Amino acid sequence: MIAVCRSGNRSAAVADALNGAGYNADTMAGGMTAWTRAGLPTT
Repeated sequence: MIAVCRSGNRSAAVADALNGAGYNADTMAGGMTAWTRAGLPTT
């Protein structure tokens, strides 16, 4: 499971909570800001 937010900070907290609840979660480094900056599609 991948958690995503705008900058990666909130999604990191969510991924930590999910991992603590027994899920296998990670966050996308840099969030959607880094994704957009890299020129990757958003639609």
